Amino acid sequence: MLCAPAGTNVTANCVSTTQATALNKVWYGQTSDGSVPSPASDVGSGVTLASNQLWYGYPRGAELASAPFPGLGTITGPVTPYVLATDLVALFLQDPTISTPAFINATGNGADGWKNLSYDQLAHASARGVALQPAFSNIDTDNPDLSQFKAHGGKLITVYGLSDNLIPYLGAINYYNRVMTQLGGLANVQSFYKLYMVPGMGHFPFNGTVNPTANPPIPTEAAKYALLTDWVEKGIEPGSLTISSSATATAVARSQPMCVYPQKATYVSGDINLAASYSCS
Repeated sequence: MLCAPAGTNVTANCVSTTQATALNKVWYGQTSDGSVPSPASDVGSGVTLASNQLWYGYPRGAELASAPFPGLGTITGPVTPYVLATDLVALFLQDPTISTPAFINATGNGADGWKNLSYDQLAHASARGVALQPAFSNIDTDNPDLSQFKAHGGKLITVYGLSDNLIPYLGAINYYNRVMTQLGGLANVQSFYKLYMVPGMGHFPFNGTVNPTANPPIPTEAAKYALLTDWVEKGIEPGSLTISSSATATAVARSQPMCVYPQKATYVSGDINLAASYSCS
């Protein structure tokens, strides 16, 4: 919520107009000039990028204040940035000072220059990143032509959180749609590649929302592994899967179907906490 004029706020959980504008830019996604439309007209939730939109933003409702990341500790936004991002921008622009002090390079070291990047520099870094793909071993790994993988009998399952607080989930849908275009439609792609989108799940199997008591149903690693091995070793094609969460001190146990994209769990009737009250449609 927006902060009221000084001295009249009833809660400390508010943001200024400047902070709200910054948050809206994070949610909408990177643009070529830093401008974003009013959220009243466009919240950036469509798969098709706008003319000046370089990539997708983070989902509204996802936890942006901090995110645990194995091997990197806890990422805390502007205080402790995602170092893979700052390192890559430094490499793309050939300026080591852009990254954090942890970046040690033969031509210089990081000096938190990312804090002073202009929108034009960010847009240039994005373009340079695309141009330098061959030099960086095609790190984006976003080639939609999976025809050889399919021809060799490969099977692929992607499970993505709709509250992913590190990698915007719309990028995964964008890629899946591009694979469909490349390989002749949904039926052809689903014969070897399934995509699942899980409401409330973060970048890892935990509650990724700003609501600490949300307790969303999340698939276990064992369940995901079983889907893939059953498909590869037994020929059992993955379909919808019932996922659940255990009761906590502040939330009841919940279950819900995890549906194969483009289907999603749709409430039909009954207890909202039970998978039987939903259908994949």
